[in-house]
Order: sequence, then structure tokens, then C-alpha cells
Amino acid sequence: MGKRLAGTSLLFVAALAAGILAQAGQTSGVRPAPPAVTSSDLAGRTALWVVDEVYDEGSGVPAARLVAVDSQTGEALLEISPPHGQRVTTRDGRWQYAAESVWRNGAWNALILKIDRQRGALTKIFPLPSSPPASPSGYRDPAVSLALTGDGRRLAVTITEHDGTNWLTSVRAVGTEGKETAQTTYVFSDNAKDRPLVRAVLSGDGRRLILAQNRQRQTSAREGPRSFWTTQIAIVNLERGRIEHYVDVPGEVEATDIGLDTFLSPDGEMLYLIQNFVRGNREDGYRFVAFATNKGTFVHTQRAEQEADGKPFWFCGEGRRFTPDGRYLLGYCHGDPQQPQGYFQFLDTQTGLIAQEVRVESKGARQNAWVVPQIVASPDGRLLYVANGQTKEVSVLDLEQRAVVRGAALSVPLAAPANPLDWLARQLIGTASAKMMPTPSAAILSPDGRRLYFMDDGSDAESRHGIWAVDTASLRASGRWLRGDPVSDLRLSDDGRELYAASATKQTLYVLDANNGQTLRTFPLAMQWPRFDSAE
Repeated sequence: MGKRLAGTSLLFVAALAAGILAQAGQTSGVRPAPPAVTSSDLAGRTALWVVDEVYDEGSGVPAARLVAVDSQTGEALLEISPPHGQRVTTRDGRWQYAAESVWRNGAWNALILKIDRQRGALTKIFPLPSSPPASPSGYRDPAVSLALTGDGRRLAVTITEHDGTNWLTSVRAVGTEGKETAQTTYVFSDNAKDRPLVRAVLSGDGRRLILAQNRQRQTSAREGPRSFWTTQIAIVNLERGRIEHYVDVPGEVEATDIGLDTFLSPDGEMLYLIQNFVRGNREDGYRFVAFATNKGTFVHTQRAEQEADGKPFWFCGEGRRFTPDGRYLLGYCHGDPQQPQGYFQFLDTQTGLIAQEVRVESKGARQNAWVVPQIVASPDGRLLYVANGQTKEVSVLDLEQRAVVRGAALSVPLAAPANPLDWLARQLIGTASAKMMPTPSAAILSPDGRRLYFMDDGSDAESRHGIWAVDTASLRASGRWLRGDPVSDLRLSDDGRELYAASATKQTLYVLDANNGQTLRTFPLAMQWPRFDSAE
């Protein structure tokens, strides 16, 4: 059942695994209160949060555990297994709230966990009102999502659960200390077999929650086995606990499946929906919807199903973000055998159409046509740094100009490794390993934006794997560290002085000096596929 917590970790936390509890058919009793966490217990502790990603090849279901590791000692401080519920974090990154659900007294019950991210401690658990009754024989784990107001005082909790007949989506406003719980507001009802797709976005002032839901329309015998999709939008006033607006997006989409991504404009006045859809096994277009949140009306809807040359069209979803002026949404398209370079798309939010594509050119030799870039934004959000771990190239995309303004191929610095023992150890330890595929967010920047770090994904024997450090002003390599060691993820300390590198192959956590790459500490990391958990 639960996983063991090392050292001073909280022994009851393993019981928070809602999925494990449900699949085991257990009924939870009274949840024990968390032990008191004193300032002396937490003094000097700085937690590094690591997610171990494990996939069951038989079922294809991801299973993961979230572990807080002491950055000085490597001790496991706290474990939540699995972290399948959504989590939200305060703006200062100190506190995080996680949603879990347990089967108790014949009903699903949602719980909110309050976590001290800096110290790696679970400080509070408080329940939400009971869910509608459901049959324990039909396992239908409710989906719970969270949104946190800017002042960190209130959570908007969206729950989609089954009452035995329909899927019901409800909203509850909860004080972050569990003392203030508003009435439940039921928003959507759907009799579909599978759980409907629901997205929720908090308004800029934190007073309203905007929800969108896809719904598959049942077809008649005359229409045959075809799938038609409609979308509803609702705005819930969290202070009054009532629905202010409820509208249907005009028209429906015939597709095998349809996505639903929501984006709130930087000024908080517009909600944009991007709905990529699939027909058969083909990505075949998208629908764009612009919705005025204050008026509850649609400003623009647009469907794009083919390019001018007749090719199917798709708005790429990797690393989507707004340009600084809020005019464009951009997403990155991975390379493929036909277009191995990869490119950015800029979607004009006033027209709903792709206004421009910007390719990230590469001159280096690639070993894999499916190039996975490592992308990170500058502190002011004006630039994107795109690091190619295979060809050892860095490109800079200016979001205001919508153009790649700089690029460079890196060369290995001539300076010897900071720690000679690192070099010797790498000669004695074999480096043959499974291919590491970096995530698009694996590149990181120093807090002042002056240095870029990214993982090497090359395959040549002379300069394989490891970490590159790059001066962002000159785009010259300022360091080449852990050469030969496959690294699965990177993270900087809050003060930017230490660089953390996780190695899945060697099951090791490296702590490096972020300035010169010297190895300061190493800890065992018994994880299959570790990645550092984001506080965002």
C-alpha cells in the first residue's frame, strides 16, 4: 500500500493515495490529524522536490511519487504517493495546496493538503463536503482541480464526479486554512460514459471562476456512428455561490476526439479556447474561441481545418504562452521527418488564425529527426532561449519581433573539469545507458538571466551527455560539466548558487556549484525516472 517515509517524514501521508485506496477497495475511516510541526523541526531545512515518473507498461497508467529531499543531506523528508491530483502554489513559492480524494462512508470525499514547500512538510489536511453517493463497485475516481487567488487566501475547487447516473461538475470556494467553505455550486451535468473534459480558470480579481466543458452529443440511428462535440462555458461567482453566465459555444464539431485548452488574457478580460480535433487517426484542425469574461459574450470564433496547400492544420501545444503584449499565443511544433527543424507558431488572438511560423534553423548533425528542444523564457518574458541538446546549438527567439535574433553553435571549453576526481570516476564507471529524452522545459536560467543551463543529448562517444552552461549575452559556453553522465532533469537553488542534476541511469542526485560546476555533494536517488517538480 503506502510507501515508507524516510527519516523525519510523516508516516500517515502514504494514506493520501486516493487511487491506491480506491483500487484496493478499502474504506477510509477517520483520518488522523497531522502531527505538530514545530519551527525547531524545520530549522535549516530546504527541500528539493522530485517526482519519480513510472509507467505501467501493461495498463499504460502513469504512477508517480512526489518526494521532498533535503538538499543538504539527501534525506527523504516527505512523500506523497501518487501525486495525481492537481496542485497550486502561492506566488512566493512557499506554500502549495494539493487535492486528493478518498472513499469514505459510501461516498467520495475530497481533501485539501497544505504543504510547506520550502521545508518539505505537510502542515494541514482539511476535508470538503461529501460528494454525491456512488457505487463502490463502479470505480469512478472524481477529478479535482484547484485555482488559487492572488492573495493566497481562497481556493476555487472544481470537482467532476459521478452520482450513479450522471457526471456532475461542481465548484466550491474554500479558505486556505479550511475555515471558510462556501456552498456547493453545481455547474454541468453530463450522462456520458466517460468523464467529460473540464477546464477552469480563475478571473484576475479572484472573484469568479470560468469553466469550459466538452460534451459529446448522442447521435441518432439515421446519423450513424459519428461523434459530434459541443462546448459549454459557465462563470461562477465565488462570493455568492451562483452561476452568472451559462452559454454554449456556437456550432458543433464532428471529430473522433476534441481537445480543450483555456488561456486567460494577461488583462483578464478575455478567455481563449483552443480546441484541436482529431478525425480518425489524423490531427485535422482546431477551433478558436474568444470569450469576453466581463460581459459573458463571444467576441470571435474561428475554425481552421486546412492550410492553403490543403495540408491538415494543427496548433502546436508545446510551451504555449502569450507574447508580452498579449496579442499572440505561441506554441512550439516538434520536428518530424518532413520538417526536422521544428518551428514556432504565432496565433493571432484577434483573428484566431496562425499569423506566422518561425523556424529554428540548425546546422549541426542530428542523430534523431524528432528533435526535442529545451526551452526557457527570460525573466522579463521577452525572449525564449531554445537549446538543442543534440546539435549543441542555442537560439534566441524575440517574442516582440517574432523572429530568431541570435544563434550559436557551442564548443567545449578548454578548461579542465573543476574536480579532477569527477573525470577519473567517469572513466571507471561505464556510461552506457538508455536514451534520455529531455523535456521541453529542461533548460533553466539563472535568476538574473545571465546564464543558461541545459542538458546534452548527444550520442557521440567523445562528448556525450552532461550539462552545458552558456553565457546568454555572448551565447558562448562557460562550462561543460558531468560529461558522460546522462542527466534527466535540472534545477537551480532559489539563490542561484547551486545547480541540481538528477540522473536516472545512475540513480544519483548531483549538487554542483552553479558558477564553476564543481561537484559539491552527491546523494543516492532510487528513482526510475526522476524530474524536479515545478512550483508553478
